[in-house]
Amino acid sequence: SDLFYSESGGGAVHILLNASLQSSTSVSSATYQVIADSSSGSLDGVWFLSDFESDGGAELLIASTDAVLQGNSIGRVGLFTSSEMSSTVPELSDAERVIEGDGGRFGAAATNWPDIDGDGLDELVVAAPDHSGGAVYLWHSDDLIDSGIMLAADAVMLAGASDGDELGASMIGMTDIDKDGYGELAIGAPGA
Repeated sequence: SDLFYSESGGGAVHILLNASLQSSTSVSSATYQVIADSSSGSLDGVWFLSDFESDGGAELLIASTDAVLQGNSIGRVGLFTSSEMSSTVPELSDAERVIEGDGGRFGAAATNWPDIDGDGLDELVVAAPDHSGGAVYLWHSDDLIDSGIMLAADAVMLAGASDGDELGASMIGMTDIDKDGYGELAIGAPGA
């Protein structure tokens, strides 16, 4: 099994392939790493996601909830595919797909939502729990085909009911509970 480790305060995400937890090890033995760049802020979230590209490899989503654009804290996530991992040390902005939020700690939580549109691929959800009542943004798998910068404003958004709800503080995609053929999503809102 592979191990992902995130350091905050700028920092890095270290990826150890075939890491054994049977004995002590150091992140200096990481096979790959992703580092913060000047506009990234702290790399403070990392998630292992299902295969959005159908290439047989999983994706890695790395978040910086305090990334800055033109003096404003926006939050930013980079979606790294298995094919992007190399011995070269990439920065967050080097991801083929970068999603820029609109504040509210965008990127504080993320998960895949098991297929809800019938194409056989999972969807991506990213949260901004401090955005008014909280917000959860949805991208269908076909939205993730093209590389480049995407904006949270272009996603489907589910908003918290009341200010301070913190919708999206935690989330998990689940398999089909109600047997309708589609995956489910559980979303935490600790302030509700």
